[in-house]
Amino acid sequence: MELSQNILVIESLLSVEDCSKLIDKSEKIGYSQADVQVNDVRKYSPKIRNNERVNLHSKQLANELWEQIASYSLPVYEDRYAIGLSPYFRFYKYIQGQRFRIHQDGRQNVEGKETLFTLLIFLSEGFKGGETMFRQDRISITPKTGKAIIFEHRLWHKGCVVENGIKYVIRTDIIYSN
Repeated sequence: MELSQNILVIESLLSVEDCSKLIDKSEKIGYSQADVQVNDVRKYSPKIRNNERVNLHSKQLANELWEQIASYSLPVYEDRYAIGLSPYFRFYKYIQGQRFRIHQDGRQNVEGKETLFTLLIFLSEGFKGGETMFRQDRISITPKTGKAIIFEHRLWHKGCVVENGIKYVIRTDIIYSN
């Protein structure tokens, strides 16, 4: 369902069971402090984001998720078509007081192709706060286990402060044709 130009929501992309398995996998790998990219430099900046992250490279997960979202009407952008998912996944964990201030996502080069959109999937619910908010049309999306958001990288957005509980998210990028 399209909420606004280049912001789509899929209410139930993953089951609660699938989300629980992904959380377990991320916890086994182990979280560490998340950094940010400022210009061409990666650095820790708690003023921008203070949550934790796990990186995972998985072509299998990319293919499995692509099979689920490929049937949706994904945006044609700059006369280019969505052709797959990046195998570079980031799990995010937010506990009380953690957030990710307003930012844009960056385009990535994946095997000679460029990513243009973000795929963000909420893996948990039952916490207070933690909405994803977009500057465009002042859209606020309440997390729900299995809900996915697809949006253009250059849209300004933020992860609001988690007031209590634990928020888990997995994120990757959608690859577009050249």
